[in-house]
Amino acid sequence: MDLLRNTYDIYFVAGEMQCVGKAVAEYFSAQGSISSEMEVENGVFTGNIGKSLAKKEGKRDAIEYLIDAYPYESSLVLGDSDGDIELLNKVVHAFCMDPTESLEEIAVSRGWHRVAPLSVLEVVKEVLLIPRHRYL
Repeated sequence: MDLLRNTYDIYFVAGEMQCVGKAVAEYFSAQGSISSEMEVENGVFTGNIGKSLAKKEGKRDAIEYLIDAYPYESSLVLGDSDGDIELLNKVVHAFCMDPTESLEEIAVSRGWHRVAPLSVLEVVKEVLLIPRHRYL
């Protein structure tokens, strides 16, 4: 993660509740997290969903400001399910980590990187250290 943290702003985008996304982002010293948000009143979860990222469009819409704020040339997403397809479509470096069967098919057809969870950091390092012209 040091290679990424030193050269990229890292945000975790997840369909899970905000407390999970925040904990993961803090654990990895990321700049932030974007996740589904449960409604909270007086410090207690009400059981109502304020914002859901469970659908494909939810994640895409939630990160639009990040897509606009950062250069396309240095964009990178790791995804594992069909809910990540919209995100993976928006970046230069798309990585599918232990993808679902349907995401695997899409990844193959679009030339996205496919990696196992234990090898993801090594593959990302390898891809990022290759001169950019090899992607043109």
